[in-house]
Amino acid sequence: MKYPIFQDFFSLLFPKHCVTCTEVLLPNEIGLCSTCFYALPVTSFHLTPHKNELVNKLIGLCPVHQAFAYLRFSKGGMSQKVLHAIKYKDSPELATYLGNAYGTLLRNLGNPLAHIDALVPVPLHPKKMTIRGYNQSQALAEGLQQALEIPILQGLVRTQHSLSQTKKNRMERLEVVNQIFQAQENVKGKNVLLIDDVMTTGATLIACMNSLVEQGAKRVDVFVLAAGR
Repeated sequence: MKYPIFQDFFSLLFPKHCVTCTEVLLPNEIGLCSTCFYALPVTSFHLTPHKNELVNKLIGLCPVHQAFAYLRFSKGGMSQKVLHAIKYKDSPELATYLGNAYGTLLRNLGNPLAHIDALVPVPLHPKKMTIRGYNQSQALAEGLQQALEIPILQGLVRTQHSLSQTKKNRMERLEVVNQIFQAQENVKGKNVLLIDDVMTTGATLIACMNSLVEQGAKRVDVFVLAAGR
């Protein structure tokens, strides 16, 4: 049982702060103050999901149909602070909140994901999952599920643990991740939405999409929380 009076007292002693501006959050705010939430660098990819920068980056390397990104990634910007908080400051609830917000946006547009049978988050290696305690892509999927009522499917496993790829170029990343994801039989015949937190070179998404299609997925679309140029 939760006791609001004790929760309010705890919040008074240990207030939570906005991950971007550090202002104290109100009780109904999750990770971001309202001012920063409405100032987020939202992309317009949902208006042209078949033809945008993400599709252009993936086309020819994997069978991409639609690609979505909520935020525009910029180094040192708001989106990087949001991603850093989600991945390294124990804030899966922020990922779920933003996934829900984007799912609501799509639903209000008529839901361009109405054809999707399942949400498939990019998995973490079990070692990293043990260290972090949660998968940020799973948290994003849970938010989308809340808004769109599409089931989550664990359709991928990560078979190898890889080191940080932040200093590798695109071809090096493609070589590293090409063999570390394995799609499961439960994706066969399904239209799935592949979900990850960020897209830079696209190497992880490309490897996952190709594995899903090889395992018999009917169609794979992509959603990331943030995408760089």
